[in-house]
Amino acid sequence: MDFAWEADGKNCAKTFFTLLNIVYEDMATLKKRCEDATKYGWKNKKICKTQKGTGNSLGAFFERCGYRIPSEDNGKQDAELQCKESMKGSDLLVKLAESLTDTYNNAHLNTCVKEKHHEGQKAKTLYDLFDLLDCLLSHFNEYNEVCHYSTLSATKSPCSIFEILVWMSGLPHHPVFTDMRDVAVTDLFEDPKKKMKEVIDGVEMEVTDMSTVPIKAHPNSITFNHTQAAVTHMCSQAYDLLVCILGTGDAETIYGVDFCTNSLKLKYPNRGADCLQMFLEILRRLLPTLRYLETMCSYPASIGGWSQCRYGKDVKPAKWPCDEHPKPEPRGQPKGQATCQANTEPNCQPKSLYKAT
Repeated sequence: MDFAWEADGKNCAKTFFTLLNIVYEDMATLKKRCEDATKYGWKNKKICKTQKGTGNSLGAFFERCGYRIPSEDNGKQDAELQCKESMKGSDLLVKLAESLTDTYNNAHLNTCVKEKHHEGQKAKTLYDLFDLLDCLLSHFNEYNEVCHYSTLSATKSPCSIFEILVWMSGLPHHPVFTDMRDVAVTDLFEDPKKKMKEVIDGVEMEVTDMSTVPIKAHPNSITFNHTQAAVTHMCSQAYDLLVCILGTGDAETIYGVDFCTNSLKLKYPNRGADCLQMFLEILRRLLPTLRYLETMCSYPASIGGWSQCRYGKDVKPAKWPCDEHPKPEPRGQPKGQATCQANTEPNCQPKSLYKAT
């Protein structure tokens, strides 16, 4: 197969950075859990489905990642990963922390890791996997930010649920995000009665300690720090939801990496306060749709739900007028009925995430 550098090279780069996010999250999870020596951690666990007769979350993690894992911790090697005393979570942690020999005194890593990730430290001579991942992701985030500068004049507002989720995925990389999250949100917590005087750069000013002015609500009060964290978390969840439903993409559609670069040329307000208002309006439109999707997917097709329904371009309608499509029929075919009768195929009426509003 011929490789066209201009088109295929760009798509390969998009594929790499789309997968890089997945690798980084899983590696970070593995490292964190392998450091945990509690009963919920993985430090003392082997790589197998069951350990001491109970389920093993470390084994489940590797199985979710696509590996075949041994069934029990009795020493029987009936799969590809090692299940033995010398390959517990603590041993995996040592492997993850090992230096990569090819990074010896690497000039770029000396600068990048020192300045961006470990401020004030002396230049290292060897770097581990996470140093390398941090470096790649930091430059990837810079790329995302530059892409947003090229669409600052965009006028298209997000209309469909798909576009709304893409808008939220790109928001943390837009220059207005910091102003919205750290300044506009602050106005919600301003309390003139709790202002105090403080000298900043030789000038006396009135400031508010955000940690002392929560908004009273039920069941818990709303704090400034939690609100900041919630905004960031919702944006990251929007990206995860897109990748979960649409997949990581391909050359014929859109790659997961494009969810963060404003490839759809959507409009973001220039002022933090305006962006916060738009963000809140988007959440009001998003919540009912996602709640409806969650509810329908929790019910079986026998009562009109979607829990057994398949979706995607290869799922054909039940009433397709030809016989040239795969057999047998997929479960969950749309019959155009409100419910399904006994002894029939499940009745599903899948909706498109691209079109729902």
